[in-house]
Amino acid sequence: MLDKIEVQKLIENGLKECLSLASLTTVVKAPDEIAEFVSTDELFTESANIFKVLEVANESGAVRIVWNLDNKDFALEFSDDPQAKPDSFSRVSLWRLNEETAEVKDVNSIINDFDDAIKDRFVKKVSISADGIKMPIPVSRSDVKNSGASFDAITLASRFATIYSEYKPIIKENIAQYGGTFLPDEFFSTHAAPRVLQVINSGSNQEIKKLISMLSELYDDGSNEVQQIICVTLLGQLNNDAALLEKIAPYMSESLKKSVENVNKYLASGAGKKKRATLFGN
Repeated sequence: MLDKIEVQKLIENGLKECLSLASLTTVVKAPDEIAEFVSTDELFTESANIFKVLEVANESGAVRIVWNLDNKDFALEFSDDPQAKPDSFSRVSLWRLNEETAEVKDVNSIINDFDDAIKDRFVKKVSISADGIKMPIPVSRSDVKNSGASFDAITLASRFATIYSEYKPIIKENIAQYGGTFLPDEFFSTHAAPRVLQVINSGSNQEIKKLISMLSELYDDGSNEVQQIICVTLLGQLNNDAALLEKIAPYMSESLKKSVENVNKYLASGAGKKKRATLFGN
């Protein structure tokens, strides 16, 4: 169970990097229930018990996240108006979230979806030359052990490219394309995920062990973002295939195994069908 303030803090922290990249800043301090609320798609009415989770804007438009506590609709909305006029927004993505049953993993799934949508709409792709760009510095095992640090997305990309060296220039191109900033979603969804699936499908036991053992290590001591990338983007694409899950099971930690099994069951279910199509196009 998560109350609305706890959900708000998770959303704000989860989207912090994305909002910074897009230069989106707070328009109005998020209040509690809003007395009057206007939405162009009439998803929310003035009488509904609405909680504005977030409202930010830059010179090209605005973003707001709103939660109807009555019918549990949790929506991401965009506006082309930098002033964020209430009647200028349209819905981009819709989830269901119940305060009484909400868990952190539910909010993290929403964050990943909203993060992608916001970046697609508001993050400018400023290309620079990949020449001279160095591989980002990963978080070391000693940092994790001695200082309580978590493995981040850059570390995951770096470790992936250590196993598959042909991906190093792709990572550098990613950094160049986004003006010196590494965007994990683009790299892992477009480039790493197909390779992971290929290895699990047709790789030798040794190849599978090397890959999954690395993912398991980084999952267990990884940030929330890394855990989502591993169990959803990379290992959530197995479509709950028992044979594929059995192949990787011996090399997963218990925590990763449980998460991967739960994610695959959900994405293969009727309830997860729409989310699966968004993530993997099938």
